[in-house]
Amino acid sequence: MLAASFITLLIIILLIGLSAGYFSRKTVSDYLTASQSISVWQTILSTLASAYSGFMYIGLIGYTYSKGVSGLWLMAAWMVGEFFIIRYIPEKISTATHDKNLLNYNSLLSNYWGNDKVIIKKVAAIITLVFLSIYAAAQFDAAGKAMNILLGWDLLIGIFVTYIMVLLYSFAGGIRASIWTDSIQFIIMLFSIALLVILGIDAIGGWGAFVDKLYQNPSAYTELFPQSMGNNFFIALFLFGWIAGGLGISGQPHVAVRFMAMKKTTQYKKILYGYYSLAIIFTSLCILSALIAKVYFADNLPAGFDNETILPTLAEAILPSALVGLMLAAIISSIISTADSQVLSCSSALGTDLLPQKSNDKARLMQNKLATIAVASFALITAIYAEKSVFVLTLVAWSGLASAFTPLLILQFMGYKISQSLGLVMMLSGLTAAVVWRFLGLNSIAYDAFVGILLGFCVFYLAQLFIKTEKQSAI
Repeated sequence: MLAASFITLLIIILLIGLSAGYFSRKTVSDYLTASQSISVWQTILSTLASAYSGFMYIGLIGYTYSKGVSGLWLMAAWMVGEFFIIRYIPEKISTATHDKNLLNYNSLLSNYWGNDKVIIKKVAAIITLVFLSIYAAAQFDAAGKAMNILLGWDLLIGIFVTYIMVLLYSFAGGIRASIWTDSIQFIIMLFSIALLVILGIDAIGGWGAFVDKLYQNPSAYTELFPQSMGNNFFIALFLFGWIAGGLGISGQPHVAVRFMAMKKTTQYKKILYGYYSLAIIFTSLCILSALIAKVYFADNLPAGFDNETILPTLAEAILPSALVGLMLAAIISSIISTADSQVLSCSSALGTDLLPQKSNDKARLMQNKLATIAVASFALITAIYAEKSVFVLTLVAWSGLASAFTPLLILQFMGYKISQSLGLVMMLSGLTAAVVWRFLGLNSIAYDAFVGILLGFCVFYLAQLFIKTEKQSAI
């Protein structure tokens, strides 16, 4: 029953993705931006699915299960940073895409003011390829872990099944297939995690019993600010670090492309309210599920247990077989909803920005589709051989992209016409700072993205002491 319900849901999702190919206009613009035809609610749901996905379903739940209630602050700070981006950025991205017929995130960075900066585009494309392919590999690995726990499949089989699904409908329908399936996948994710929380609390004996048993854990587990976080200065650094992580959503090509694909609209407040209402509900349920797992298993899991498998382990313990299949489908959906858009963003960087362009649109479309195969295959190999956790791989990739791109994008949206040379220095200094910060092990003090984004802005404002960047009314 478990396998049957899981496979049925996956087939439905796959068919939805493949059906997008039927509506394709067979152009590069349609493959990469769905001809700017996506509705507001599809944009909201697919953005949530892509931004939260495997990071939330696998990484954050595992982190909260391990560290405790303080995981709440991680996401609260993250969402504060996100607020400023979701409030102002979608309109800027959508308007620029429609006005200039932009094809991808790198063209948004390099051609926002209409004078295409080729070197910025190519460097941004290389950064996108490296970090987003690592990010996609983390999603493949997360899917393999989930199938291994609930179906008993070998890890490599689970990774390969995910690869095939992502490849099939990404190749067939491009970003339209990604957005259509993501919208359905987020609904499955939200419904399944809500069901797990309700049945989990019931299995423990009700809300009162859950709270009582939760506080039987060591105080460090139930404190909002455990002593291990240090004094107020380090707490502030911790929070600012994760606020920067939220700001970094504007530096994620696979998220920004949702707003590039959106049809013309004036309903930007609906995006803000819809996104945040669902995000708060979803993150709260994810954190609750981690705490329920802590109470339910009471540290009785075997030594060496992988915290990132706690969600499927909890589902298997308390749900009927058919509903375990639903939960597994939700987990895989959360992962695929991120992986497909990451693969497509990478294939766009490779096929549109780095490779020589073909003479006609049909040939350019095939070049992008072949790039999709190449990128997905690279992510598959990385997933098989990388030994880092999903959470770590995701955070490294997110911080790298955020550090490189966020300052440049935001300052351009503020009206600054940044030169190619200054833009390159900002991108590379922010990225380098984030990588070095993590390499030195300082990410326990503040998230890498905070350091990288801060340095990117500092480079710009220090440069203003020597050169004056032209500023005009933002588009």
